[in-house]
Amino acid sequence: MKKSRKRLLISSVAMLLVAMLALGTATFAWFTQNTTATADGLYAKTIKASTLKISKTDKAWTTHVAYGFGTAETQHIMYPASHAADGNWYNCVAAGETAYDKNAAAGTSVTPGASSDYVFAEQLNVKNDGDTGSVSSVAIAINYPASVSSYIRVALVPCDSAGTAKSGQTIENNTYAPSGDSNKQLTNATTESDTTVTASSSTSITVGTGTLAAGAAEYFNLYIWFEGQDSECYDTNAGQTLNGLTFTVTGTPAA
Repeated sequence: MKKSRKRLLISSVAMLLVAMLALGTATFAWFTQNTTATADGLYAKTIKASTLKISKTDKAWTTHVAYGFGTAETQHIMYPASHAADGNWYNCVAAGETAYDKNAAAGTSVTPGASSDYVFAEQLNVKNDGDTGSVSSVAIAINYPASVSSYIRVALVPCDSAGTAKSGQTIENNTYAPSGDSNKQLTNATTESDTTVTASSSTSITVGTGTLAAGAAEYFNLYIWFEGQDSECYDTNAGQTLNGLTFTVTGTPAA
């Protein structure tokens, strides 16, 4: 009985290596065209056997998921972006070298995706692939490395299998940052908003109700980006890195 209740552990490892690049004496305030980051090695895998499995958008349930977002040899260049109140993502030009605020020019709309230069977007899905027996206390933990950029953002938005966000679930209320953080939201391409988006420091995201019956699955839209509207995203903070970001999925078999 004790063994049947023993906590199962799936470590879904999504390693994201990023390095902010400083380019000579050019302007590096956030949203300038020359502010970049590089990313590689984004993947997830299961390291212990259990009935819980993971997948990305392809719904290929497995113990290992490779997102294919750059490699150590060919790193993927990314630029800061921000999700606006109008529902779009934008890359803008900064007002100055020492501030993150956008200048008067209109921002450029950008599209998230698995190969985007602005916002990595995929799915991280969890399924109880067993024939019988439910798994309780199912959760996804975000494990940040010891040294991490303060303006990195991760969002896990509950959605259906087609990727449509569930009612009441938005990017803004499902955004996470190391130690918690906040940023001023854009209203649209031309206007900043007084609204503050709070990124939670929580590292445990409940999967559905927390219990998955045999054969049941829950889906999440996964977004990873550098938040340009974060007050720390400017010149002197360039050069930060994010090494070894991991997601760990855990669950306990029901009696």
